[in-house]
Amino acid sequence: MFYKMYGATYNDALYSNLIRAGQLTRAESLRRIGAGAGLPLDCIERAMARLNLPMNLIDQQALQSATRL
Repeated sequence: MFYKMYGATYNDALYSNLIRAGQLTRAESLRRIGAGAGLPLDCIERAMARLNLPMNLIDQQALQSATRL
């Protein structure tokens, strides 16, 4: 939902704010994003199943962003 509203993941926005505040360098934020930016797809599928929700409720662009590595 965050991605759909703002066009970025929550972590992307967080790192962007930390960079602007001078608390994080751009290089460090890119390293963090590359090291663990995404959620495993099976984790998302398990959460959706537990909530009894079909996967097609998730916007495909948001899903690709959430699972990128």
